Amino acid sequence: SDKAVLLTEFERALNERLEAILLKARQDIELLQDAANQQKMTVFKEVQPRTHQQQVDQITEEAIELAAESTQRRNFVT
Repeated sequence: SDKAVLLTEFERALNERLEAILLKARQDIELLQDAANQQKMTVFKEVQPRTHQQQVDQITEEAIELAAESTQRRNFVT
């Protein structure tokens, strides 16, 4: 019947639209994920040198403290 044919056409059109919406949503999600990953890498590249410098500063401070303690022990012994 005409109604069955019309219903089938509507269903097919609906499925095509849903498929297009899902495809667009997947593409948008991929773009957002790519942008987020780029931002993460940018932040990582900015933070990494600071973190390394903080570690170097901390090790330097510890070395100075150990040298001072060593000097105090030597002075105490003599």
